[in-house]
Amino acid sequence: MELSVIIPVLNDREALNLLLEDLTRQEGIVFEVLICDGGSTDGSDRAVESFLDRLTIRFLSSPRGRGRQLNKGASEASTTHLVFLHADSRLPSPGALKSGLSELTEAWEQAGHRRIAGHLSLQYGPTPPDSPAWRFWQAKARSGRPLTIHGDQSFWIDSGFFQALGGFEEELSVLEDTRLAERIREKGQWGLLSPQIQTSIRRFDEEGLAERQTLNALILAFDAIGWKAFFENAPSVYREQAQAGRLALLPFWELIQTLLDETSWKQRWNLWYGTGGFVRQQLWQWALWCQVRREGPRFASQRPSLFLQWTDRWWDRLSDNPLGNGLATVLVWGWFHLRYRQLHRSLSS
Repeated sequence: MELSVIIPVLNDREALNLLLEDLTRQEGIVFEVLICDGGSTDGSDRAVESFLDRLTIRFLSSPRGRGRQLNKGASEASTTHLVFLHADSRLPSPGALKSGLSELTEAWEQAGHRRIAGHLSLQYGPTPPDSPAWRFWQAKARSGRPLTIHGDQSFWIDSGFFQALGGFEEELSVLEDTRLAERIREKGQWGLLSPQIQTSIRRFDEEGLAERQTLNALILAFDAIGWKAFFENAPSVYREQAQAGRLALLPFWELIQTLLDETSWKQRWNLWYGTGGFVRQQLWQWALWCQVRREGPRFASQRPSLFLQWTDRWWDRLSDNPLGNGLATVLVWGWFHLRYRQLHRSLSS
């Protein structure tokens, strides 16, 4: 075996079938597939049976939780080359696994160590709308910047480096991939591998692209400032919306406001100030968005615009001070309350 492909599943039978079909078409490499199930009730285990004559598959049971499931798969892998995939991912190229592993091992050899992890070039599929928003999110994922590498891009990593990092965190139901990605950045480095990976736009269609990305941004911001109370209480809101389809942001706004009301004015200011500082650091995203809008379908993320270059070089130097962080705090506070009123109005209309 040259490679271990680890896939966490929870009632993902339909998507898993498509991914396993892609894996049967992979050429020039010998690999195993470890399906780590967190308690599916849709017959995912039976779906795997139809691929046993074409793939080397092990179906593993694990306590529910993506971090736990991924760690279970890594502990059972028979190779030192690990690839973590989401069940709703697709590998359109039959040479994806071979070329990805070749590029990563070459990077290890050149560096003289294996503290390098890889991720793939993300595309939303199968056919996302040709709009600046989709191009922006794809370009952001390919950028490799802090907090832009997530599990839907797949993680390629040496098992020894993975174990040294402590694997995926298991205490939260979210952010296990993002937190590992940032530990990799801190202790090693990331490399963008050339194969493309597709992730389904189904969830964005159901929940709404703007709603999902807004919530994702809040989650990243609150994790960055260490607001544990939000993550301790947010699962209850998630459970209420599990079958709701369109993502409703108002319950999250109400939760945030309730939690803020329970804090002292000093704690509240520190939370707002920390969030403002986090948002201030993200100006590069606005610069990238401007470039995507200006260049349209011709956009090539490897050619940063002058605005993006200026942002990278000067923005933090000019704005990382009490005045810059304070202005960002005021803007974030105003945006939050304006959006709160808009959400209330849309509910009553």
